[in-house]
Amino acid sequence: MDNSTSQDLFYQEKSTFPFYTSLIIFLFSVFPLTVIVLYKNLSTNLLYVVPFAIFLLFISVATKLTIRVDFNGITHSCSPFVSKKLLTWDEIEYIKIMKYNPFFDVSRGVKYSFKFGKTRTTRGNIAAWITLKNKNKYFITVIDPESMQKSIDVFSEKNKKL
Repeated sequence: MDNSTSQDLFYQEKSTFPFYTSLIIFLFSVFPLTVIVLYKNLSTNLLYVVPFAIFLLFISVATKLTIRVDFNGITHSCSPFVSKKLLTWDEIEYIKIMKYNPFFDVSRGVKYSFKFGKTRTTRGNIAAWITLKNKNKYFITVIDPESMQKSIDVFSEKNKKL
């Protein structure tokens, strides 16, 4: 249950895959399957390729990453794959907002990286790398890093006064 009020809310953003990413996913899923079906002369199975491709396009368009920084901690979700997850301030060891290369470091999507931990990336090349005290890691896309850093700094100041 969410106990924060609008006054406690320091930062919130929602991001999705850029349309060109969805289109690339669609094309790279449809083209090879279509070639295989046509090469093997399985024209009746082409009907199975189209719904699969439309499903992949729908998933890539429907994916929404939400990140929220408030008095309770950092909440993130990546629907329809990951439900809301609260990382409380007591759990967090450190947060680093950093640039990354989406082609070589971490590609788009919801996955696990040995270096970065659980990744939720949609667009851009800036992310919050969050390490918990239990050594679990999260790597989450950030669209407005300056605002997020300000909200983390505000919380840090309030936390010192507690």
